Amino acid sequence: MAIHYAGPRTPAHVKETLMLMLPNQFSPLRRVTVLAIAAVMALPTLGMIPAQAAVDELITTTARGRTEAVKDVPASVAVISRDSIEALGIERVSDFVNLVPGVTIVDAAEVGDTQINIRGINGARDAENSIALVIDGILMTNPAAVNREYTNLQQIEIVKGPQGATYGRNAAAGAIIITTQAPGDEFGATFRGSVAEDDSYLLVGNLNGPIGDSLGWSLGADFRTSDGFYENKECTQAPCSDAANIVSKSGITDSYEGYNVDGRLVWDVTDNWTLDLKGRYGEVDANSITFNSVFHLPAFE
Repeated sequence: MAIHYAGPRTPAHVKETLMLMLPNQFSPLRRVTVLAIAAVMALPTLGMIPAQAAVDELITTTARGRTEAVKDVPASVAVISRDSIEALGIERVSDFVNLVPGVTIVDAAEVGDTQINIRGINGARDAENSIALVIDGILMTNPAAVNREYTNLQQIEIVKGPQGATYGRNAAAGAIIITTQAPGDEFGATFRGSVAEDDSYLLVGNLNGPIGDSLGWSLGADFRTSDGFYENKECTQAPCSDAANIVSKSGITDSYEGYNVDGRLVWDVTDNWTLDLKGRYGEVDANSITFNSVFHLPAFE
């Protein structure tokens, strides 16, 4: 018997650490295992870790528009730093969001339609969002950005509860704050990739470095492709496609191909003034997986 706990898109590392094997017969080994389960259940959840971190490093947040210690903020804040991002194998912001209690992501329609739920509050489809999504201090209007790759994630913060005083009326449920890594004083390069079933591939790379004493640059790119995992068997027996040829004869309904290119230039003009220029371009070609006329087609498998 195996006990699994894993949210959608939970990193494999987390799945493994939360899986316990129980023998079929009651035995001393089983009693020890049960005690281990109780110990795991007594551990603080991931959303509580930032406020109780057992490390000497001071964990900070920008939830109120300025840098301050998490313990000094009168709000429920979950923070994950770059070291933890790398240790957990987090590839997208959504990977961390799905690990935080009380926060869920719904992206069951087309790839650009993403809804984030914090403490039971989320926006309606094709309506304004109920959470503030902030990337490097810039308020974004489309929460689908949490499902895109970032080549240089530095920190992710999730603030639960109304944040209208800081981010405006569209922050009734809370805020997600994404910080990317600024160019360093020395040249640096990072590359990673992954291969999975159904011809799923991911390539991510970033280069950054200084230009003189006051100028720094960063350039990153990523590419993700997958043949998809969901099959509409109605389409495997006969041609099944709409005017845009969204669904092919193969019946695969969630194929994905997308890329992003981002650049950043930071210029320390004076000791008190910094010019930070950022640019990002990306394209996604993907299908919708769950829009199904219940009176016409059987459910997807």
